[in-house]
Amino acid sequence: MNGSLVLQFFIVGSYNVRLSVRRLIRNEVWSIMLVQQQIIDKLTQAMQPDFLDVVNESAMHAVPENSETHFKVTIVAQSFVGIRPVARHQRIYQELAEELDGPVHALALHTYSPDEWVKHSAHVPTSPDCLGGSTRSS
Repeated sequence: MNGSLVLQFFIVGSYNVRLSVRRLIRNEVWSIMLVQQQIIDKLTQAMQPDFLDVVNESAMHAVPENSETHFKVTIVAQSFVGIRPVARHQRIYQELAEELDGPVHALALHTYSPDEWVKHSAHVPTSPDCLGGSTRSS
């Protein structure tokens, strides 16, 4: 909790206003918890995928509990046929620009055309363990 929010609790004397501040905090927490669903909704609408898997991998990283900052996206879409992987990633970045500008810190992308997905035996790659940002084990 930031200092200004804590200070508001001490300044506010009215029960109704305190309830409003608590509702605001609850709503902010609720909206944070919806980042994964926002990603799913945006990619489903924009790409109409044959397969979409969005995994919140935040718990694997040094972030606060219940964070939604690190995601792995596996997406199979007909629209990827004949499109280079870089262009696929750019399209996803464009669709998720708001999330990437805000709560999302890292996005691992695995993009496939339907034929490529079959070649990979419909296998979702495993993410490596987090090394703690700039801290690396020797």
